[in-house]
Amino acid sequence: MRFFNSTIIVLVLLFSRGITLAGDEEISATWINTDYNHFTFQKRVFNPDGKFRFYRYESSLSPEIEGTYSIIEKWTDSEKILWYKLKATVIKKGKSTEDYYYLSKISDSGKKLEFVFHASDYLKVINPDKPTYRVYYRHR
Repeated sequence: MRFFNSTIIVLVLLFSRGITLAGDEEISATWINTDYNHFTFQKRVFNPDGKFRFYRYESSLSPEIEGTYSIIEKWTDSEKILWYKLKATVIKKGKSTEDYYYLSKISDSGKKLEFVFHASDYLKVINPDKPTYRVYYRHR
C-alpha cells in the first residue's frame, strides 16, 4: 500500500508541475538523418516510456548515449505544427547526468522533427543557423 501511495504522490507532483511522461506522443518514434556525419547522431530514438537512445550512425547497433526525457510543455500553433519543450537528461558512463533543454517542432504531417537544444535553458526560436539545430525524419 505504501508503494501505491508513493507512486500516486509522485505522479501528482509531476503532473502539477506540467511535466508529463512521453506515452503515446508524436515525438515517440525513431528519427533519422543520414546526412549527418560523425559530428552528430544519425539516429535518435525517443521511446514512449520517456527514455531515449542516440546512435552515431543509422546502422549502429549500440547507442552512443542514453537517457530520459520529459515533456514540459506541448502546443499546436495556427499552422498545425506540433511544438514541444523537452527536458532531456543524459546518463553518462560514470552514472553522472547532464540536462539539456529542447525546443522541438514536428511538421510535414508528423514526418519532420526539428529542434534546437541548450544546456541551461530553452531557446526562444528554432533557428537553422544555430550550431545546436537538428532536423530528422520519421523512420517508416
